[in-house]
This record gives sequence, structure tokens and C-alpha cells, in this order.
Amino acid sequence: MATTKPLRHTPAVRLFHWLHAISTLLLVLTGLNISYPDKRFGFSSLSQSRRLHLATASFFVASYVARVYYALISGDWRNIMFRPRDMVQLPALISFYLLRRPVEPSYGKYNPGEKLLFTLWKMVIIPLTIIIGCALTWPERFPHLVRRFGGLSRIRQRFFLTAVALAASAAVHMYLALSSGPKRLASIFTGQV
Repeated sequence: MATTKPLRHTPAVRLFHWLHAISTLLLVLTGLNISYPDKRFGFSSLSQSRRLHLATASFFVASYVARVYYALISGDWRNIMFRPRDMVQLPALISFYLLRRPVEPSYGKYNPGEKLLFTLWKMVIIPLTIIIGCALTWPERFPHLVRRFGGLSRIRQRFFLTAVALAASAAVHMYLALSSGPKRLASIFTGQV
């Protein structure tokens, strides 16, 4: 009799993950082309990359809101939210990542580092990027945000920094996922460990 492997990621979580991954990649590529126009990025014009950037950003925001809603309704927020008790477990995880521990300590569905990253994404980086992006895209609709952030040039700087934070943390996420072993890596595709 075949045994069923335990489910690590529901189909909804996997769908949201890949929607965010693809849209983040598109946002980075189109954002680079908007900041540094070059046909080598594959866009025929600056307006084309700007339109694609705004369409992708709209899709990203909608899928982000849907993911947060799913986390709240399904109770998945308990798995991904970094809480004070996770702070106690963080030093052991850091020791493991620094190769000072031979075996990763046992955690629940996600380790404290993953929870910290997910919480930073969902509660800080993504909302801040959305707010700053709205002020940058529609300054006439959000003049109070433009003033609050110190003008359009400051908004561009802050938007760039949040985009770099998102891209850098995504790179760390990919490195840690690739180094976590084939079973855990495969779970984001199959759902099972």
C-alpha cells in the first residue's frame, strides 16, 4: 500500500508563490528598463515597459491582497508570522546557516528565518513599496504622500531602495531554498515533502 507524503504547501500557497515570483521578476526587469532604458531588456519602448510594469504591479497587488486574505481565512498566518517566541530559536538557525551546527534544528512548517522574511515582506517591504509606487506613479492623486516623502526625487530614491530590498531578500530566499535540500525544494512544486 502506497503511503501519502505529508502536504507542506497547499495548491493555493503554491499558486500565490509562483504568481509572486513571476510578477516580482517582471517588476524588476521592467523597473530596470524604466530606470535605465535599453533595448537589450527586450522592450521596444520606454512606454511599453512602463505599461507592462504598471499592469504587473496591479496584478502583484491583487495577488498580494488575495494571499493575505487567504492567510487570514485559512489560518496560514500562524505558520508564516514571525512572533516573539521565534526570536529565541533564531540563534540556533543562524548557527546552522553559518555551518556551526551540523544539523538544522527542528521547527514547524517554516523556520524562524523564513518567518522573519515572510513577515518583513508581507508587513513592511511590500506595503511600503505599494504606497511609494502609488505616490510615484500618480503624484497628482497623492500630493500628501509626495510632501510626506520629501518630493518626487526622494520618492524615487525610496522606491529604488524598497525594490532593492525586495530583490535582495528574494535572492536570499532563493539561495536558502536551493540549499535546503531536494525534498523541501520540490515541495513548492509538488506540495509534498
